[in-house]
Amino acid sequence: MTDTATTATFDATVRTEIRLPALRLRRGGRTLYQLALKADHFGQIAPTVPARIIQSAQRGFTETHARKIAQFMLKFPDTWAFGPVSLALESKYMTFEPFDGLRGQEYGTLTLAPAATEAMRILDGQHRRAALQYIRQRELGRVSDSAYEAAQRGIDNSDLSVDLYEIDELSDVRRVFNWMNTTKNVTASERVLLDDTDPFNAAVQRITGSLAHRFEGDKIAWLSKLTIPLMDNEFRRVPSRVNANSSFWLSATNVRSILMARTAARQRVTKADRKRITPAQVVADAKKLFNDELPQLRKEWAMLKTGGVDGLQLPTYRDTTMAFDVMMPLAAAWSLNLLHNLPDGADHFDDLAAHWRGLDLSVDNPSLLLVLDERDTPQRVSMRAHHTKQSAQNILDAAQSAAQAV
Repeated sequence: MTDTATTATFDATVRTEIRLPALRLRRGGRTLYQLALKADHFGQIAPTVPARIIQSAQRGFTETHARKIAQFMLKFPDTWAFGPVSLALESKYMTFEPFDGLRGQEYGTLTLAPAATEAMRILDGQHRRAALQYIRQRELGRVSDSAYEAAQRGIDNSDLSVDLYEIDELSDVRRVFNWMNTTKNVTASERVLLDDTDPFNAAVQRITGSLAHRFEGDKIAWLSKLTIPLMDNEFRRVPSRVNANSSFWLSATNVRSILMARTAARQRVTKADRKRITPAQVVADAKKLFNDELPQLRKEWAMLKTGGVDGLQLPTYRDTTMAFDVMMPLAAAWSLNLLHNLPDGADHFDDLAAHWRGLDLSVDNPSLLLVLDERDTPQRVSMRAHHTKQSAQNILDAAQSAAQAV
């Protein structure tokens, strides 16, 4: 790289010509250049966030998401990894000279004009870019100097990847972004962990510990280990739904639904709920539900809390019991809400808990109180979300009848 403006700050404005080794590729009928840059050079080339995101061409910038990536890098300064940041630049700002004597792939020198860094825009990877900024500028709240320094050393020792697309029209930028994200739509669970404007989303983020170094007192440690995270340790997206072979008990969406049933007795949050219900209230209900009530309802859930059953064992247990199906704790949350809405409901928790403990949740012959699908077929029975409230009512009615008969 040629001499540039000062590198004393991470995001120096470069007003000189930049020459870089690059690999020129054709992808989807478009030209792009792949670059591997050290941190100071990356900071001079990659646009800052959110100033130069192409808002009209992609999803908006979510500061919470960027801060989560930065917090993860602080926690694992030597093991983080993520894919390339993709940039868009008009062809008039760059020239490419291939090396002589090479066949096949086009390696060469990419020259960026002095104004290129001002004209460049982020196409994909704005949250990763912002995470690097937050660490360099130390903008993450209560983080020790040693943690910042360790994370920065990890960044400085790494090669950061850039895919620079040669794109001249904004309409083409939109098409490229859509193409890049065709199979990466934001899932419902990801929205729960990214958007904290909803009190239930905010509560899920707090109790699962997805906000590193924030609301630590709200975290339910055992539950966080069994809830699907936003991404894995290498920033790869993970399946957002729990299936039979999953090592997680619940997804973020499942946790949110459970809390909504327990606190608001709804499946959708209304505008009135947003004003009336606070994240702190939902967190308080969540701690009571997961740490106290659910473990009393089923021994299987008590074993999850104490570590008697870990995530790796869940696929095996699901072969024999419905206790670890995601709909069972949702039905339990509904039954608890129905109970607490009774005039003397608090006095009958033990009756409800005893009835839950006595339910047959075997996959071969589950209780008739549960509203299930495919009961008369050889396939595994299941419960749909819209059947959980009726199942809960059936269980509560049975518990009350049994108590009255005593």
